[in-house]
Amino acid sequence: MTANDDRILFFDIDGTLIHSGAAGSAALDDTLSAVLKIENPDTDIDYGGRTDLGIMRELMELNKIKYSSSLEKKLLEHYVDELKKWLPQKDGKVLPGVVALLDHLRDLPGFQSGLITGNIRPGAFAKLAHFNLDHYFAFGGFGDREIKREDIVAEGLRDATSSLGRYVDKDKCLIIGDTPRDVECARAHGIKVLIVTTGFASQKSLLAADPDYLVDDLSDREQIMQILSSF
Repeated sequence: MTANDDRILFFDIDGTLIHSGAAGSAALDDTLSAVLKIENPDTDIDYGGRTDLGIMRELMELNKIKYSSSLEKKLLEHYVDELKKWLPQKDGKVLPGVVALLDHLRDLPGFQSGLITGNIRPGAFAKLAHFNLDHYFAFGGFGDREIKREDIVAEGLRDATSSLGRYVDKDKCLIIGDTPRDVECARAHGIKVLIVTTGFASQKSLLAADPDYLVDDLSDREQIMQILSSF
């Protein structure tokens, strides 16, 4: 197998690799309180499969805050600081099979691991570093500039091409996530998708999304490797 035949695996973070123990929502709540001086901000929205930009803009609208790019930048920067404070205080965890699988893939020729996540890049790596997972990933698409998840996939493909120094064939790519939105963004680019049920999406919604592969978690390495070697 040559480098051009390598399979490119794009992992989601929250619900797929880790549970942060709601550190992200706590950080958002404190950010809105500190920066916008809102005593009890309304943060009751759907976070699953979303981008940080989309989440922040919805929270600003929900709390009747006039949008500006400078304010958004300030909020996101403060959010990362709060996230780093909250991660050690929450009962987060790495999900089953993740470390063993990433270790195996790192040492196995023919696979390259990256990220497709709605987290902004600093937030993504704050979470990954807290759980000692940051060193597994060299490229990816993040929620820094894009609201739509399918646009993050496009960024991830560009970053993989730049990082690997060669054309990335979509037929050799797989997105690994935990929500129907992961299926939707994969379909938008003609990329196959593996869904785990370790997130908060219902089994019914995941089945209705019709992913190429659906597994309970990443702990059955033989099963997972059969999938990863099948496309």
